[in-house]
Amino acid sequence: MSFKVTDKGVAYFIITEDLLNMYGVDRLEASNLVNTLSSIRSNKIWAFFIEYPSEIRVRIRSRNIPIASIARQFNGGGHSLASGATIHSWEEVDHVIQALDQVCP
Repeated sequence: MSFKVTDKGVAYFIITEDLLNMYGVDRLEASNLVNTLSSIRSNKIWAFFIEYPSEIRVRIRSRNIPIASIARQFNGGGHSLASGATIHSWEEVDHVIQALDQVCP
């Protein structure tokens, strides 16, 4: 189990139903872990993609780059540095990551 980081500094972790079951973690516990990626200083933005039965919820955080506008693009919203979104397929993960990459300096 590991996370990925783009060249621009967007760290992300994909949590499937299988991973939740394998580690005995519920979705709320998984959502609360999003800030574990904040301890790596080179991560400018970090996101968790958590599988639900009919959607994928995205938890997005940032140290100092506004990300709420990106969340709004993907059926979400929130605060400038802490937002969430909802997507409906794993193919959309790449679109979210690309949008987050675009706001990184």
